[in-house]
Amino acid sequence: MPAGGMRYQAMAQEKKVRAIKRLKSIYPLRAKVDESYQQSQEAMRAGEPTVWAMLNFYYGDAILQAMGLQTIFPENYGAALAAMGAAGRFLDYADAEGVPTHLCGYSRVNLGYTAMMMKEMGGEIPPEVPLGGIPKPLFLLSSAAVCDHRYKWFQSLGRYLDVPVWSFEAPVPGVKELFIGRAYQEAVVLGVKHLQDFVAFVERITNRKMDWAKLEETVDLMIELNSIWYESNQLRRAVPCPMHSRDFWSAMPAALFTMGDLKDSIECYRRLHDELKERVDNQVGAIVQEKYR
Repeated sequence: MPAGGMRYQAMAQEKKVRAIKRLKSIYPLRAKVDESYQQSQEAMRAGEPTVWAMLNFYYGDAILQAMGLQTIFPENYGAALAAMGAAGRFLDYADAEGVPTHLCGYSRVNLGYTAMMMKEMGGEIPPEVPLGGIPKPLFLLSSAAVCDHRYKWFQSLGRYLDVPVWSFEAPVPGVKELFIGRAYQEAVVLGVKHLQDFVAFVERITNRKMDWAKLEETVDLMIELNSIWYESNQLRRAVPCPMHSRDFWSAMPAALFTMGDLKDSIECYRRLHDELKERVDNQVGAIVQEKYR
């Protein structure tokens, strides 16, 4: 065989060796994303209310879960549209609507999607969208956490959708400020008062009463879930690392966005933790030859 042919054959053989090793336990967690969109569409068809929520670091998620409301996160769906190559037409629509191009892609694709849904589809999900799309919500839950433009993003959505917008105050003082005087205590007081007001708002708009026992159970499950997820991530400190970033981001939504049934998610995270522990004990890395951290 000519030398060039041998080199090509060697390169082809090398490509067959995967550079990363995916975790088997990751796939049920990744499926939580699809499951969440499917549940929102089923709720819409059944006449049940759905909510579009901003990532709020569990301030409102437990309340929504305890009150039986299906929650969708436009941030996550914007990333899904981009990953599946379907964001372009919604970005173009946002540009035509005058949405500034310097805003983050999450907000731009979501605003374009919403504008198209309301202006051209009469409030129905646009055709041929990945994961079945996200239906029109009963109300919007925004948050002050992390990004400054969150208020205006969901405020704009409220105008397109003509639904109420609830903005969560998420007091997060700086490290130094947290220890000045009663800063911590006042942040707790503000947070508790705001949560009480939010419960009253949801009760009024849904005509449902809060099940406080269900809320307590939901909070306990969320704490347990995030404890296992935290311990799983601690195992990534091992050398070689047992879990690469692709698997991390695939597993993250079930915890950060509380997607899917919480009890089932806990079992999924337990299996993930066990698989990571087995890799650490046997010094199996997620990357064939780990060189950099």
